Amino acid sequence: MANELTPQQVELLLDRLGNDDNFRAAVSKDPAAALQSAGLPVELAACFQKAETLPTKQAAVAANQVLRAKSNVTLSMSIHKLCDR
Repeated sequence: MANELTPQQVELLLDRLGNDDNFRAAVSKDPAAALQSAGLPVELAACFQKAETLPTKQAAVAANQVLRAKSNVTLSMSIHKLCDR
């Protein structure tokens, strides 16, 4: 896998973080397994392992709304850039 998430993967991740309590709990417990079960790159697990907390559900929903509003913009999120935040 290239070290990038597709726009669809970003949308899926934010949707699950914003709306799925079971996914949020799974990410907190075992990020790699949770990401794999959602069809997302397991390499992203390292970012969640570094984080002290998950983004709030409201923040994930808001970020997803912003991305959807800018759907005419090409999105490419580098995993490394996500980890550095």
